[in-house]
Amino acid sequence: TGDGPDYFDLIYVSEGGSVTINGGTFIAQTPKWTLNIKDIDRGISEIKVYGGKFYNFDPANNLSEGPNTNFVAEGYKSVEIEPNVWEVIKE
Repeated sequence: TGDGPDYFDLIYVSEGGSVTINGGTFIAQTPKWTLNIKDIDRGISEIKVYGGKFYNFDPANNLSEGPNTNFVAEGYKSVEIEPNVWEVIKE
């Protein structure tokens, strides 16, 4: 995480790491929120989202990783439940 308008509240994965999000509420303290995999580790690291509510961030369209970068697990979907709030639910 960081301070100021150009920083993110984030979960960052590298070196073959794996993050699984099964639920929870994720509210940005800075203007942006994201999930990231270090570029060099994209083939060996992963992030899978099975549930949760995300404010100002859609885990199925992670713009900081590139448009349409989807971290939502197969069989699940991200639904905008109110303006700028997405919830990941089972399909």
